[in-house]
Amino acid sequence: MKYINTVERMRSLVLQVRANNMADKEMSGLWKRVEEKAVVKLENVRKASHSRKKADFEKAHQEYCEFLSRIANITGMPEETLDKSFSKAWEKKMAEEKRYEKNH
Repeated sequence: MKYINTVERMRSLVLQVRANNMADKEMSGLWKRVEEKAVVKLENVRKASHSRKKADFEKAHQEYCEFLSRIANITGMPEETLDKSFSKAWEKKMAEEKRYEKNH
């Protein structure tokens, strides 16, 4: 349950940052891991949408929505803001993969 520990640690750090009103390198690294997890979940949604199996898509989408809701609850950020941020991170990863494939 590495993810749950990461989320709980993030909750703790969010509270610390709010209390101290300062950015923290550990928080930045933790956010990066949360963002990476969101990118994986979005990629699962994309793959499921191409599989043409409605049940697969619904499951992947539900997992992403639950993840989004949990992170919004922990951080206090709106789901829409998180979704935009995670979508941008996913688009960036896809662009990087495309560049890599083009050059290799």
